[in-house]
Amino acid sequence: LSFRFPFLSGGLAQIEKDIRRVFYDAFKKTDGDFLREACQQRPHWRDGSTASVVLLVNNTLYIANLGDSKVVLAREVEETVDADSTTSTAGNGSPKSALITAVSLTRDHNPMDYEERQRIQATGATVQNGRVNNILEVSRSFGDYQFKKQGVTCLPDVRKCQLTTHDRSPSKLFLANAVGMVARAAALFEQSHG
Repeated sequence: LSFRFPFLSGGLAQIEKDIRRVFYDAFKKTDGDFLREACQQRPHWRDGSTASVVLLVNNTLYIANLGDSKVVLAREVEETVDADSTTSTAGNGSPKSALITAVSLTRDHNPMDYEERQRIQATGATVQNGRVNNILEVSRSFGDYQFKKQGVTCLPDVRKCQLTTHDRSPSKLFLANAVGMVARAAALFEQSHG
């Protein structure tokens, strides 16, 4: 295998570095392809998009996100009853019931974030009313060619999350990515598993 996939021959640190590089390269290529297509249209497309991508390797999720596309993990946590009292605690005492908690696995790229704002303002652009040049409300995206010179980038954040045995259950691993979909999906998930 290491002959066909040389990046697999390294240790864990090298593999994680390679995964990060693959995400960066894929996001840059996607942005470039979209921008080329947008410029060929008449009139030019001025659209853009945010994105989240998840890669599952064994028990580890690798998450790359751009803009305000979120990835949320529904994690089961046992609620317990403390033997000395009637109060509930998470993880101590005897089992009572399972609770579902939402774990955010991404960070929104908002122009009001200090590092994002610094990058944008370094180009001479402004952040007004939480938007790049008072127009675009995310600081990272695909497309949006009119904002690329104002510090809007396609470079994703890449994070990892170690899954537990509860997370790995097919009925509990749920990903949704659409405006308003995350809140609605969380409510439906809670109804069906609560």
